[in-house]
Amino acid sequence: HCYIAADRAVFIDSVEAESYTRMIAELLQPLMTIKKQQEAFNMEWEEPLRETFDRILEETPEVFRDVARKAVGAKAEVNARQRNGGKVTDEDLVGAFFSETPEVFKSAMIESLRRAGMLRKDEREKLV
Repeated sequence: HCYIAADRAVFIDSVEAESYTRMIAELLQPLMTIKKQQEAFNMEWEEPLRETFDRILEETPEVFRDVARKAVGAKAEVNARQRNGGKVTDEDLVGAFFSETPEVFKSAMIESLRRAGMLRKDEREKLV
């Protein structure tokens, strides 16, 4: 069995391994914070905002969709609580997307937010 496993092994240099490890850690970061954030995941949302959130998540790769829903949704509610808000607003959700989306997916997330009309003109100009 060892020979079979060795034949399937992939060899990468240390620089590539470090880069790959960093990317995996970044992708897993939301999973590590979800448990803590889920306690807050029961706040009221502005109704059209929940639909917009679901529409944006449909553009997320299916394998990450559930994690994104929990991490970004919970962070949006944390943002609302931190500003002493009674409901989750557009700004809470946009902030959550920016803080919870791994760097490798941020450009796609920005495009999704633009298509959904979630970025103000001044925000769009900063990101270009």
